[in-house]
Amino acid sequence: MKFFNLSFILIIISFANIFSQTTDTLLSENQAIRILMNKIENDSVYSAWTKMECLQFFTDKIDGNYFIVTIRENHNEGCTGSRLTNPRVDTFKILRDSKEILWYNLPDDKFEDYNDFLNIRNK
Repeated sequence: MKFFNLSFILIIISFANIFSQTTDTLLSENQAIRILMNKIENDSVYSAWTKMECLQFFTDKIDGNYFIVTIRENHNEGCTGSRLTNPRVDTFKILRDSKEILWYNLPDDKFEDYNDFLNIRNK
């Protein structure tokens, strides 16, 4: 009976270690938004018509595997546009395990690779 109890305890400890390692490596919501902000800024995606301060990043959905983040215009002081509106600019999915960024192609109603997004934006 003691052997069974010891084995059972070792199994529980093993699962606890696996679970803690998995959750430690997954992105948090703040990390996902920061990764997206850095990528957008480094690639100068919207720099032709706005500044980073004039964009807002909202988490639309949190899932065990990903975050859906929508970028909206921020019409505050120093940014053009009506303060009564904040139009949607783009939506992205950030995968929690790989940190991959996918862009939501609204007309096609599907998420696409970030590099495809850059190619479309740079046309």
